[in-house]
Amino acid sequence: MAVDFGTPEWAETIRQEIQGDAEYRAAAKGWGIGFNGNILFSIEPGDGLSQPVHLHLELKDGQCLGARLLADPNQVEVGFRLRGAWPVWKQVLGGELKPILAISLRRIRLEGSLAVLMKYVPAAQALLRCFSSVETRLPDQA
Repeated sequence: MAVDFGTPEWAETIRQEIQGDAEYRAAAKGWGIGFNGNILFSIEPGDGLSQPVHLHLELKDGQCLGARLLADPNQVEVGFRLRGAWPVWKQVLGGELKPILAISLRRIRLEGSLAVLMKYVPAAQALLRCFSSVETRLPDQA
């Protein structure tokens, strides 16, 4: 059953998908050990999305300990923040644009250590695959 994008149910479904994914668990072993591994995905409006969406993931050592939407992206400390417009995120989540390429092209802006992120490319790919596997009703499909 599809969940609506940007809702608490969507965030929790993503958390469950990540938490249950053996590939992510293996690839993200060591993530967040000795550094803040929490990630904030900031999705800026555009192409049917009228309000920004800020998804905070608590990630540590292959586990997704929490996922929640934030009204104010500055209310939590994170090790990484990925910001981009909704049309770009749709391409990434749809598999049309690789996340590392989107960052390199500055279509998605990274705040945090690119060097650390590059050590965990397979984990990032598995994480985004988990996002994509959640059956989601998108704002421009309503």
